[in-house]
Parts: sequence; structure tokens; C-alpha cells
Amino acid sequence: MSNLEKMDPPAREYFHSLPASVQEQILQSGVTLTTKEELQSCYENLLKKNS
Repeated sequence: MSNLEKMDPPAREYFHSLPASVQEQILQSGVTLTTKEELQSCYENLLKKNS
């Protein structure tokens, strides 16, 4: 089961709104995210890491 299949609908919708490069980073990280809140937190961490 892929990370996308584990996400709830709001998380999946938010994931698809992110830039493709960020989507790829999240998928390659191997982290399991199931909620929009978890995904937002992960995205914020990526932004901090990449700045």
C-alpha cells in the first residue's frame, strides 16, 4: 500500500495541491502520513530544511 492510499481524503487533496518536487520528496522519504495535519507539518519541516 502506498503512502497516498493511507492518506485520508483531505490529506490526499492537500498533497495534490503541493508542488511536484515536494510531493516527490515526501514520497521518497518513506514517512507514513495519514492526515492533512501530519502532511502540513511534514511540508513545513521540508521548507525549513531546504531554506
